[in-house]
Amino acid sequence: MIHELAVPKELQSTPFYSEKSVIVFNENFSFEKNIQEQPFLYELLAQQKIEAYKPWADHEQSIEILFQNWTGAEQVLNDYYKVRDRKKARKPMIEQLSGLIQIIYWGNGLPVPILDDWQKKTDDLSIKPVNITERISFINDTPDHYHSFIQLSQLFAEFIKQYKVTISLEKNRKRIFE
Repeated sequence: MIHELAVPKELQSTPFYSEKSVIVFNENFSFEKNIQEQPFLYELLAQQKIEAYKPWADHEQSIEILFQNWTGAEQVLNDYYKVRDRKKARKPMIEQLSGLIQIIYWGNGLPVPILDDWQKKTDDLSIKPVNITERISFINDTPDHYHSFIQLSQLFAEFIKQYKVTISLEKNRKRIFE
């Protein structure tokens, strides 16, 4: 089944969605395909009370998929910036920025909050890179700049490292107390 959903005002945030944006959710598509094509799709589905997969509840698997997407996109972006093609880099940078925001919230077991308000909610996150709000705001304001790409690369690396340490510690605690 295919759902066409108008993006509500609280999710209309530059550079992700505008006032006239529509999200198309195809239940027959895999999680990987849906997440690549529609940023914050699963948050919108939850908000609209449409029964669907909740990636923040199964964050180990969903984060691995998003991280694999980043790994592939990172090389493509690197190639664009080598030839100074900011125009071609813009779209994948925005896609990967949404992936980073999702990874950070999902890794903390939470859906991404309303996009206008996400910056205020980062204080509550236990796993997050240093100065996350300022760094993501910089990327958001200038997604096609090379320095934004470097910042995005560093944020992914920092978060994944912290996330893996946290998951490892949790698994060890469970083993000790079982």
